[in-house]
Amino acid sequence: MGNTPLVKWGDVDGATIWLKLEGQNPSGSLKDRHVIGILRDLNERGILAPEKEFIDTSSGSYASALAMWGAVLGMKVNIVTRETIENTYKLYFDYVGANLILHGTNNAAGHEHCKCLYEDCPEKYIFTDQMNNKAAANEHQNTAKEILDTLDGDVAAIFTNLGSGANLAGMKAHVDTIGHGLQMYAVTQAKDAAGSFVGTWKEGYVKSFYAESIKADPSIREVQTSYSAGLPLWKEHLLSKGFTVGQATSGALEAAIRTIKSDGLEGNIVLLSGNQYGWNVPA
Repeated sequence: MGNTPLVKWGDVDGATIWLKLEGQNPSGSLKDRHVIGILRDLNERGILAPEKEFIDTSSGSYASALAMWGAVLGMKVNIVTRETIENTYKLYFDYVGANLILHGTNNAAGHEHCKCLYEDCPEKYIFTDQMNNKAAANEHQNTAKEILDTLDGDVAAIFTNLGSGANLAGMKAHVDTIGHGLQMYAVTQAKDAAGSFVGTWKEGYVKSFYAESIKADPSIREVQTSYSAGLPLWKEHLLSKGFTVGQATSGALEAAIRTIKSDGLEGNIVLLSGNQYGWNVPA
């Protein structure tokens, strides 16, 4: 887990765009870092008891990562997810031995249900609460360190889909600690009837401490993209170049290219690519 490839995508005006391929983590997304950070913290605090069961809500990447690492530890994992979860995910969770609890239509309902289950039976469950768990963000300090080490510190900006905000918060913490002057960009999605990117923050979908705090941070610039604008780049400028990344990366790419041109960004620009195309699908 970690030490994922940083690969050059190409040049735009005076900038060079690099992709940090987090889809190369074991379960296929950056959420492996979230889970590992949380597990390390639980272990250090003596809470990682093998007789207990993990529980959390997710409709995709985090659930897949937690289920996989739970299987590695030999611990039971309960995933609370929407009633409309795709069959490919059901197959995956069955494959790794996770228990699915179908509840509601989105992660907000699932999160509340997790809290209720945990509060009713705290001796049974370990509620990892990825949306508000500082340990998930802390692990992403390593993500920023890997990026800067690979490019010898020569990085002008990092773009990442906001999501829960944990990855951005962790990277910013490292950047602030070492006093680097690079600019952090949080990519969010404008309303688009054509569709939405997986991993892109939706207002009101589920409340996250990190996402809310980042939106209030004046040092982090928010740039919006749309599904309609980003999707053509995924097909024509990512997949065609051999970057088998998820669709959300094309949103970050579209936002980065537009910002480079409008703001005159120069130097090395890094995009955090959150997942692999077709990730979590059983063979």
